[in-house]
Amino acid sequence: MSEARSEATGSEVARSDVAKPEMAKSEMGRADSAAVEAASTRLQRALAALEEAVERRRELERGRGALADQVHTIGLDRARLADALDREAARAERLDTVNREVADRLDQAIATVRTVLAGAAETPGGAG
Repeated sequence: MSEARSEATGSEVARSDVAKPEMAKSEMGRADSAAVEAASTRLQRALAALEEAVERRRELERGRGALADQVHTIGLDRARLADALDREAARAERLDTVNREVADRLDQAIATVRTVLAGAAETPGGAG
């Protein structure tokens, strides 16, 4: 019986040797499938990250465009305000000149009035 057992054991060994490569192929197929799934997941994540980066870049470009428009508008405002300031500074200078002329004329008029009053006080019968 030991020979029968050894034949049975031998045939079982032969069957298990045949089954092992089939199992190994099956396990390798699962491992390959899992690796492909993992790679696919990584690829999807990378593509999603790339799409987000592209969208952020687009937003930055839109922001840059808006900023450039604001800088241009500020430049126009600055030029307009500088022109208005120059006009007002010239006007203020003209007013200062006119003010000095008026002050000089008033000083002359006051001096003339004082002279007339002083002359009238010196003449007899002028002061009355």
